[in-house]
Amino acid sequence: MLGEVRGDDQEGLGREADLERAVAFDRGLQRRLGRDRGLCLRVRGAENTTRVTATRWIFSLGAWGILDLAKMLNRKLDWLRQAKRDLDHARRSLELGDYEWACFAAQQAAEKALKALYQSLGGEARGHSVRGLLERLPPRLSPGRELEAAARELDKHYIPTRYPNSYAEGAPFEYYSEEEARRAISHAEKIIGFCEDNMV
Repeated sequence: MLGEVRGDDQEGLGREADLERAVAFDRGLQRRLGRDRGLCLRVRGAENTTRVTATRWIFSLGAWGILDLAKMLNRKLDWLRQAKRDLDHARRSLELGDYEWACFAAQQAAEKALKALYQSLGGEARGHSVRGLLERLPPRLSPGRELEAAARELDKHYIPTRYPNSYAEGAPFEYYSEEEARRAISHAEKIIGFCEDNMV
């Protein structure tokens, strides 16, 4: 499979070490494919084409055409930054007494932090279940019972915090308390910390 990087996109990609970093990122779907594939990066304007072997395959470079691998390498930071921003939103909502939004934003913060962790490990996660994202991590990153319990509680805030038809009567905000919001924020903080500790 052949991918190309334009000459004006070469900054940071010309060195062998940077190509190795790009390949290290490209780890997501080997288990689904059941085999290794070679990755060839051709940098236009360079004298030689550098060929390396990707141990796992996540994107079909042919479908992408021109691919900026340097930008792809930084997506984990985008996910993590947004996770922390969602956590800040949860804290502000708590201060304002918007407890349902504090709980929902805490769930979102944990979900996005886990997706940052998956990106860091070379994978890409789908879905919104914090519990599910934790369970699918490699065995060496087993989160432990405390985080699993936190994830289960956060998942309860994904839909009912926003939709009245989650309840027999009343609006969602009538069902949430300060105590629940504080607990949700604490859970999100622990999961974000776990993700940061294990990011590579």
